[in-house]
Amino acid sequence: MIYNYPGASGGIDMDSDLIEEMAMELPNVCGVKLTCGNVGKLTRIAATVSVPSFAQEYPRKNKDAPFLVLGGFIDFLLPSLYANAHGAITGLANLFPYTIAALWAASNATLPTSSGHPSNAAELLRQAQVLQGIVARADRTVAVTGIAGTKWMMEKRYGYGGVCRRPLSPLSNQAGETLLVHRHVTDIERLEKEIEMQKGLERKHLKNGVTIPNGNGVTKTATNGVSVLAMA
Repeated sequence: MIYNYPGASGGIDMDSDLIEEMAMELPNVCGVKLTCGNVGKLTRIAATVSVPSFAQEYPRKNKDAPFLVLGGFIDFLLPSLYANAHGAITGLANLFPYTIAALWAASNATLPTSSGHPSNAAELLRQAQVLQGIVARADRTVAVTGIAGTKWMMEKRYGYGGVCRRPLSPLSNQAGETLLVHRHVTDIERLEKEIEMQKGLERKHLKNGVTIPNGNGVTKTATNGVSVLAMA
């Protein structure tokens, strides 16, 4: 997979022309991760590789591994799917996996199918936009502390993560505690706990043989107005 990460490669930032050329000429490459945050670049590459003729003219060495266009941040997942991107590889999922999974499900639920848009498409989109906003703000706030910030929060939340490998320095406890109480972090933390609680209730009911509505059925609304079970 091609990894475009200017911040970790001395500022080298591959443009869309180069990445598309590599996708065409290297059949063993299965995709690109764009940690440059360039939405336009993602849109251009996705437009090129998403047409059916691309897979026919430039088949992959592994037929089960099509060329994927992935964001390196999760702050623009919803709009990227409308540009034919395939998802994201995000550090934030290490901290808030349920929320990120909910955003993925909510974003995909807004996309048209062969039978058209769902009858409640406007409400699904509104929910996905609210969720994307919560995630985008948290993604930015955690990202500015670097890998060290993510690891510090993992250690705090889950008891593992440790410190970064050298030459990266660990985040100080003072900076970590400041990050922990930032409103963008507390917002997503609150949502994550609500989804965790709902998931726990769902598992408990399923274990007892009780059917719980899901899909587009709203069974619980979080304090921020996001329907938890409908998207989780």
